Amino acid sequence: MYDQPLFIEKSKALFEKVAVTVRLPDDETKWAPQVLSELHRQCPVLRDFHSEIILDRTEPNKGMGFGYVIARPKTINPLAAQNLPSVKIPVFIKN
Repeated sequence: MYDQPLFIEKSKALFEKVAVTVRLPDDETKWAPQVLSELHRQCPVLRDFHSEIILDRTEPNKGMGFGYVIARPKTINPLAAQNLPSVKIPVFIKN
């Protein structure tokens, strides 16, 4: 009992930030499904989460936009998932 440390050391999780280059269609309405599809392709572990994409601003003339993806654990009752922790993944669209 006395040989245990008083505080537990937190392990430092390393997260690698990676930008992915993908050609998006000219039609702005197809951006969100394609970004979400690419995210699931790049990160297969998101298969276990319910993902919702929200593009706050899009400027199709400039080919720009940004928003985020909210990933929550999958549940049988979607209303129960609102209280569970979620992950917010930023999305930037350029050119």
